[in-house]
Amino acid sequence: MQDIRRPSNRSKSNIRITPREDVTSRLEKFEKRIYKDDQEDVEANRPIRIKINNTYNESTERVRDIENRESIHEIRDGHSSFSTKIFIAFVALLIIGFLLLNFIFNSATINITPKYKDILFSKESSKVMIMNLDGLEGVKFQVASSSISKTRSLPKTDTKTIQTKASGKIVIYNNFDTNPQKLIKNTRFESSKGKIYRITESVTIPGMKGSTPGSIGATVYADSYGADYNIDASDFTLPGFKGTARYKGFYARSDGKLEGGVSGLKGLVNKSDLNAAKDEFAMSITKDIQDNLRKIKIDGYIPVYDQIQIVFSDNEKDLNIGTTADYTETGTGYLMLVNKDELANGIAGKTDIINKYNGEKMHILYDDTLHFTLRNTADLSKDFQLEVMVDGNPRLYFDIDENNLKQSVLGKTQTEFNEIIRTFNGVGQVTTNFFPFWLKTFSTKLGSVNVVQNLPLR
Repeated sequence: MQDIRRPSNRSKSNIRITPREDVTSRLEKFEKRIYKDDQEDVEANRPIRIKINNTYNESTERVRDIENRESIHEIRDGHSSFSTKIFIAFVALLIIGFLLLNFIFNSATINITPKYKDILFSKESSKVMIMNLDGLEGVKFQVASSSISKTRSLPKTDTKTIQTKASGKIVIYNNFDTNPQKLIKNTRFESSKGKIYRITESVTIPGMKGSTPGSIGATVYADSYGADYNIDASDFTLPGFKGTARYKGFYARSDGKLEGGVSGLKGLVNKSDLNAAKDEFAMSITKDIQDNLRKIKIDGYIPVYDQIQIVFSDNEKDLNIGTTADYTETGTGYLMLVNKDELANGIAGKTDIINKYNGEKMHILYDDTLHFTLRNTADLSKDFQLEVMVDGNPRLYFDIDENNLKQSVLGKTQTEFNEIIRTFNGVGQVTTNFFPFWLKTFSTKLGSVNVVQNLPLR
């Protein structure tokens, strides 16, 4: 009898596989193939789509795991694509920025300290400068003026017998020939109404120039006292030439009225009242004129405020002969203004303290330290040329032609610039700053080159 506890000694080929075992084995093979395919899909970036019958719990869990990994892969793939785009855009911006900085927004600044010299003039070492209104010789200057008049009625408290002669300005003409003609003192002139006037000083009338008569001005006085000689503008002949060819060739015309002739008892303004009005007007007019002139400023000129000249005129003569009781005084002030750059060049040429100065254009600073002294005989109202003493503590510095410098360095390297700058005599110290900093060549555009001049304070 066979022992049932011992296994049967049957061959494997006869072993039968239950349906349960067959399903499990096939499912394991299927899962292995799924994982393998999934791995290949992941590496090949292919979407994973697997559907398995939901009859077995383990395979269902595997499908869910695969679907989760598919979603993660898609998210990672999306992030990778976005990062790539950002990187490309960043690189493009860098390239564009580099091109703009090097070829569009590139610039250079040239910082210059011009050569300069501080000068000390004492009153003992002051320099005499020749100054001229037209600037043809010496330093050019201008004259500004201001006029103020004041009037006051004064009482006539005095009486006096007055005997005065009318007088006025005339112009004498030589329409006879090209030779000058001298007229001696007391030469007579006859008005169109037959009144006789005389000159009190000898004059010489210039000869004709082509068809233009020679002429000269003079003052004539009535031949007698009285108001009868007070006349309006008139033509005059010269009785001394009557009967000769010169009579028609020489004549005169008055420049306005001839007046001031008085004869008889007149009411007059008291002398003390007149003098008091004169002094009061002179003080107030002087102050007002100085205030007006001190407001005058002209670019490029130094106003010489401490050398203002004031000229006064009044009608005292009319009050003294009783023709009026209204006293009028007029003051006219004259202000000298000196051209700054021409003064700088004039001082540089006078002092011989500017090294290697060859007449280059100069500028002046601290001109407020300068003092100007006019000679006693100087008259700003009519002089075209003056001798002026100058002292003070100005600073002179060389002019730098900025536009010429910019044109010279366009497109040049730093090495070439170092050679170019040596040709500008007025340059003391110089540095260059490029933008962007790695450039060492100047732009070819004029507007991209800047010149900055600096002088140290003292």
